[in-house]
Amino acid sequence: MLASAILLSGLAGLAGLAASNCTSSASLTCTAVAPNGHVVAAGSSDGTLYLVDARTCATVATFRAGSGSVARLDWDERGARLGGAVFATSAGAPPADAEHESIDSVARWIVWEVATSSIQLDETSLESGLHDPTLRISGDGKRMITLGCAAPADLWDLDRGIHVARLDRGVRIRAAAWSSDGAQVFTGDDAGQVCAWSAVDGRLVRVRSASAGPITALATAPDGTLILVASALPATLTALATRDFQSLWKREFVIGPDIEDHIVALSFDRDSSHVVAGTGATGMIESWSVRGGAHSTLLAPDFFRETHLVPVFDPAGERVAVAGEGTPPHVIDASGGSDLDRLGALHVRGGLGSFSWTADCRYLVARCSELVVLDGVKYEPIGTWSPLP
Repeated sequence: MLASAILLSGLAGLAGLAASNCTSSASLTCTAVAPNGHVVAAGSSDGTLYLVDARTCATVATFRAGSGSVARLDWDERGARLGGAVFATSAGAPPADAEHESIDSVARWIVWEVATSSIQLDETSLESGLHDPTLRISGDGKRMITLGCAAPADLWDLDRGIHVARLDRGVRIRAAAWSSDGAQVFTGDDAGQVCAWSAVDGRLVRVRSASAGPITALATAPDGTLILVASALPATLTALATRDFQSLWKREFVIGPDIEDHIVALSFDRDSSHVVAGTGATGMIESWSVRGGAHSTLLAPDFFRETHLVPVFDPAGERVAVAGEGTPPHVIDASGGSDLDRLGALHVRGGLGSFSWTADCRYLVARCSELVVLDGVKYEPIGTWSPLP
């Protein structure tokens, strides 16, 4: 365990933390907005984690997580625990060829307890093929699942800071999502199977074959009643009841001929009535009725082609922010598909990696070559932050 030096502005006992701009030469690699406030967690390519106040773009705290690059960040729903994946090869840096699965890779999984400014879990995995480490923390913050390309998935108990079980059925797991009550974690694999695992001991609870091709994305509805399963080859979107995996509906649609042409991201609105899906190389945004599976509207125009798009509903369920590498960012009216703003000025900073909303919808946080905070109504930049000096 390492001594922690983290946390949020305004928390008791942390008032003395100095807010300072960073002095590294690293680049911004990932961001995650706390679900209950205005704090943005930002990871850098040199293994440093920063906490940034979206209202002021000031650095609240920094934490040195080790050598390698901070690849992923995830909060629990209360904003009480923050997880990070720090990735490096055995030589100390991410591999140049991300598809080279024979390289020994190191993923360090770290979870911080925000209120006490302490590390709850600090573990390292050395695997062959662990080149895209991903983590998902359950909504209640008690459990975490970690996975990474060719490596099996692992289940962690965050209250006790221990490994619970390895979730391994001999096939690559590409996607994971938690049940709304945190009792089960769902995984999707290259064999087209959806599995439900017990969060207590990692026991396999049920399995269903959902697709003939690999599963590329999973998302659990906020009301906890169903899970959406996206797959490739062929491209399908399937709704399963979470309690028994009964198929509620399944839709097949034409995107493209290869694995890159698939749904890469799913985002629900707040009342679980609609979901937006962003696709791979064809660069489309689709909106679907959750209850009946009806395709309601095409949200992306033709100039989104040839790019990967990630749509994110705002917390109010009224607007969808669309991000994609090498394409102008957009905010779209979710009810009718009209384009509210293209935010094209951000495109000149090197392409947009992701969008996130603050809980009150007052701010829209964009990750490109730097962190850009926009007014949540006018979509005008009001501040920037960067790990560069």
